Amino acid sequence: MSRFDENLYGRIALFHGFLRREQLRECLEEERATPGADLGKILLAKGYLTEQQLGIIQDIRRKKARKVMRDIKEVERNEKSFGQIALSGRFINHGDLERAVLEQERLRRLNLHFRLGEVLVALGILSVEDVLEILAEQKKRILHCRACDCHYSVFSYRPEEDYRCKECGGELVEPLFLDTVAVDGVINDPGSGEEKRREG
Repeated sequence: MSRFDENLYGRIALFHGFLRREQLRECLEEERATPGADLGKILLAKGYLTEQQLGIIQDIRRKKARKVMRDIKEVERNEKSFGQIALSGRFINHGDLERAVLEQERLRRLNLHFRLGEVLVALGILSVEDVLEILAEQKKRILHCRACDCHYSVFSYRPEEDYRCKECGGELVEPLFLDTVAVDGVINDPGSGEEKRREG
């Protein structure tokens, strides 16, 4: 595992409260001292992580490591809208929002691009269900590809539309269980050919 990947892996584990810093430091030292060792296996063997927690970290790491940021103005506009709805719906207060935005900025400086909803969930301020409710207010939905396990934030969601995965072309469906609001990509208006495989 590369130094950057170790840092990303560890930051996610700490960010979600799965590990203490000293536990991560101990396991990183052991991994570096043993050629071919795997950080995840070391953390499991020591009982610092459960299989479920390791799966969550690996899934988020995969999504964050390959995520390509879209136009920064569009991102800021969507984040502002999310924050406004969360405030007006009394899901959060101004202090919660400020704390989450500061944490989001700190993570961006580490090249970790977490959306505002993800940060609020990780800080324990919002639940996944709260985020989904706010996204519904924005006419967005998180859909899942059963074929390759990618998740997408779908803008202007319409249940009668057929949405396709950008990675494998598989059908996107509502996930049966969603324990994270991290997504691999965004699908805008399904009428555009680039966003919908069925149309080209």
